[in-house]
Amino acid sequence: DVDLDCPEALKIAGRFLDPTRTSGRGGAQDSHWWYRCEGIRSITFEDQDGETILEIRSSGRQTVIAPSLHPSGDRYLWSDNGVEVCPAAAGDLLRRCRELATAALVARVLPSGGRHRFGLALAGFLLRRGLEPASVEKITHAAWDASEAGFESERAKRAAHADIEAIVEDTAEALAEGSEVIGGVTLDELRPGLPRKIGRYWRWKANVREPGARRPDSEAGGYSRTDI
Repeated sequence: DVDLDCPEALKIAGRFLDPTRTSGRGGAQDSHWWYRCEGIRSITFEDQDGETILEIRSSGRQTVIAPSLHPSGDRYLWSDNGVEVCPAAAGDLLRRCRELATAALVARVLPSGGRHRFGLALAGFLLRRGLEPASVEKITHAAWDASEAGFESERAKRAAHADIEAIVEDTAEALAEGSEVIGGVTLDELRPGLPRKIGRYWRWKANVREPGARRPDSEAGGYSRTDI
């Protein structure tokens, strides 16, 4: 069960997760996405305040389903989307959940202004850590759309998304050429602790020093195997 615990994750889940049978209750009727996935481990993705963004519930965890009733009176329901519970490979599902959690986390801290510099730092950080440009672009587009920090107009929104494509392409080219780009150090200055939290999602442990940086672009520190 991929349990979507925040509105940002719920809004963009379909961009990352394969279609499958869903369930939920009240205003979150599709907040649980069900898969047959052998070998997947339970894990919780939290934001910087400790609030859950999404959770993979496997062995050792529970989910309430229909026809149960919530204490509030809401009835748990299965969706009528016509899709059965689909199979998924553990590694693929985990990667998709990491991408979704990263996008939702970024959406929760996205500034209403200065998105260009924020996007440059985010792209530099994620690309330097080994994510493919297509994945970085997908995460960033989704984060911009899921954020409550809206755009002044539809035209501004289109321009912001076009800017994302240029940012990721230019940053990837610069890294391939060995040129300097801003990344995790700048991202940490803009949103303290964000690189570390993203690093925990992906279990990035090795330190990566940016040219001219005063400190390593790292996610050092311990964390459990099930709660990040």
